[in-house]
Amino acid sequence: MCGVFTDREPAVAIRSPAFVGLLDALDLPDTYGTVIPALGHLGPRPVAAERKRRIAATGARLITVRSTRPTASDAPSVRLQHQGGI
Repeated sequence: MCGVFTDREPAVAIRSPAFVGLLDALDLPDTYGTVIPALGHLGPRPVAAERKRRIAATGARLITVRSTRPTASDAPSVRLQHQGGI
């Protein structure tokens, strides 16, 4: 793991300080990719689309932990057991 890149302000510009830092890290030798919790962490849709394109241009993989749309299989299964009593 190389680092965590976080902007303090909402993402309105594509080249924010944190994103530029991420691109610099992705240019390091033997870098595999970057992990984000969800695509929304790249910013609003137009900003995220351009950032995805720029990440792809580095040759690094963009690994998203959560898909854009949750499915039934994404939901944790919950098993309730009756313990008796009231």
